[in-house]
Amino acid sequence: MTIERIISVTFKDNIDKKTKEKFFDGIEKLSQLFKQEVNMTMHHSTLKNYEGNLSTAVDRSHYADCVSIWRFKEEASLEGFLNDSRHKAIAKDHFKDAVATRTVINIRK
Repeated sequence: MTIERIISVTFKDNIDKKTKEKFFDGIEKLSQLFKQEVNMTMHHSTLKNYEGNLSTAVDRSHYADCVSIWRFKEEASLEGFLNDSRHKAIAKDHFKDAVATRTVINIRK
């Protein structure tokens, strides 16, 4: 059974280019560091506020800046990834200054 972990991120309003680049560098570092346990793809939002009228139906609609999809071979791989001190260090160093909100969904397949 595999696990898909889908993460959407909205950047802080005042994010600068250097901080954004550091964020993406951290994502790439994590992907490479754990490449035996996980397959990752990332996509950037290019069409913000494109849906117009649909946002009036839900009070709290917002658009993410990017989404990453992490595919783990098994649940133990996800647990190991989340608890690994290298992951925690990269997250603290590369993500804290960039991320305003993060939404996560874990799916068993």
